[in-house]
Amino acid sequence: MSTFTKNERTKAALGIARTEYLFYRDGSAHWKVVLDDGDWFNVVTPNLGTESTVLRLAAAKMASRGRPVRYPKGAA
Repeated sequence: MSTFTKNERTKAALGIARTEYLFYRDGSAHWKVVLDDGDWFNVVTPNLGTESTVLRLAAAKMASRGRPVRYPKGAA
């Protein structure tokens, strides 16, 4: 399975509509994570983190807020 496919499944499970790169400052990249329900929050990654890094940090932030994960159909 490709990284793109894994990231798309992760986004679907977390309820993330899209991620948007905002800016780079002092060794950190700032990203906006927009959820399916219109809510959004920012994530800061070291250097220019990949989309996988953004999703991992977003998942941790959402878990700390108590948001549920919706596993896609066919996932174990």
